[in-house]
Amino acid sequence: MKYTFSNKILNIITAVIFGLIILFMVSMLLPAMGQPLTYTNIYMTANSAFFYVMFFLAWSCYLTSKYMLAGCDELCTNVYRYKSYNYVLVLEIVNTLATVIIFTIACIMSSLSPNFDSVYMVCLLKRVVLSFFLAATASILLGLIIGNIRNKKAIIVVFLVTAIILSPVFATMYNSADGKLIHILENLNLIQCNTYAVEYRFFLDSTPLYKWIKILGIITILLIPLIIKTTEKTKGRILICSCLCLIFIGCEAYYYAPHSYFYESYYDNSFIEFYNNQSGDMEEIVDFTISEYDLDIDFDEGMKCRCNLTLEGELKKAYTFTLYHTLKVTSVKSGGSNVKYSQAGDYLTIYDPKSSAITIDYKGIIDMYPATKSLVYLPEFFPYYPIAGKKTVVSDDSATAHVMNDFASNYKLSTNLKDLYTTNTNHKTKGIMILSANYEKKIVGDYTYIIPRYTSPAITDQDLKDNNALLDELLPSDYNKGSRIILIDKQYALTDHSYHIGDDILYMASLPKQKITKELLTTAIKERFDHAED
Repeated sequence: MKYTFSNKILNIITAVIFGLIILFMVSMLLPAMGQPLTYTNIYMTANSAFFYVMFFLAWSCYLTSKYMLAGCDELCTNVYRYKSYNYVLVLEIVNTLATVIIFTIACIMSSLSPNFDSVYMVCLLKRVVLSFFLAATASILLGLIIGNIRNKKAIIVVFLVTAIILSPVFATMYNSADGKLIHILENLNLIQCNTYAVEYRFFLDSTPLYKWIKILGIITILLIPLIIKTTEKTKGRILICSCLCLIFIGCEAYYYAPHSYFYESYYDNSFIEFYNNQSGDMEEIVDFTISEYDLDIDFDEGMKCRCNLTLEGELKKAYTFTLYHTLKVTSVKSGGSNVKYSQAGDYLTIYDPKSSAITIDYKGIIDMYPATKSLVYLPEFFPYYPIAGKKTVVSDDSATAHVMNDFASNYKLSTNLKDLYTTNTNHKTKGIMILSANYEKKIVGDYTYIIPRYTSPAITDQDLKDNNALLDELLPSDYNKGSRIILIDKQYALTDHSYHIGDDILYMASLPKQKITKELLTTAIKERFDHAED
């Protein structure tokens, strides 16, 4: 007995249901796509994918159970083999066409914004393929497995449980669990809709490689029941299934290997737990000075660094530095030979250096900030390179402390990055911030602004001119405007803190629906200069 799509009523019902699903998803997409471009469009697209995936899961489950419950599985499999499962191919073709339609609609709506470009379109394509097409492919295969249950009530129960586990709501049930446990449970998230995603406005792409590897691994393991049903020769089944199992194991191993999980903010739990176990004030008075740094950083999945530093004054028996605890030191050399060192938490101690020149090699993945090949944001107050003395990295309320270096940096500042140039600083700098993301630089009047490439609403030159007027009015008269760099986040409002690189930067972050005001700016500048005096 071969299953076919000859039932016209069934075809009509299928078309109507699928049409309603498409319309429902488009209705969810339109508000996002009609707005000026922002990272939120990507996440809203991903959230709507849940309903898309549920349609294919339900339909695959229904079609499979239809002939299974009719008792024709043995006959269908033995006589027709892969032909008895032709509906799986049909569902996959429908999935492909529907994905193209959804992506096309999203692009059309996004193109209404003046900021729409190829970068945004590629990010949108990657998100739609990951959360719609591949997730639906996995759900079709999963529906095939559920549909093979021979009890109708059991099929309904298993389907409902599966739908709950795949839903974004399920993630909220364990959002307070340990970060590593959440990481395991997130393996069940086919849609990968970034329930915990960090709202980082300077970078649009939220589909790192480990997400692709994970979903491909899940698809391979779900293919095994289909291969068993449709492959005639026993040796062929064993060989193919063994290969699929090896691919699945490799994909899972890659997924659980160390990566930068900045995109998944639940990994904040790891550093919160670490600092909750720290007791007392660890900070000490610094009794030595670093006169020179030569820092070489290679960004990939994490950071691989070599820091050459020069110490001032007579050599001491031991030197203690602050270096973030997830960055592990691999070697320390001085005077051409290895020297003894110890690393405990955020503190590195080097014993009996042979000369004032020390080379420190270290590597690791930072859980607090993005530091990868595609996205970097390392603020100047964060110890991603060795800082002289013991400094507090995280305060009692788990907020990042302002770890500042103490070296006078009237030195030549050079870089080998493209599109930049060698220059000299003429003022004191207490740290270096590294930013590599989707941003634009605008020079308006006496100020240089760094703003996100994709913002909602768009930040216009007139907005920045108005901001200049406020700054001119409120900043001290001896403030060197020409060297000011102002980093602006969405909606160019101020939080209750403002950060700076030496005297070089005002950090303007996000307060939804609230633009910069004289009162906000006055408070921020006062706090900024109070902190600078500290």
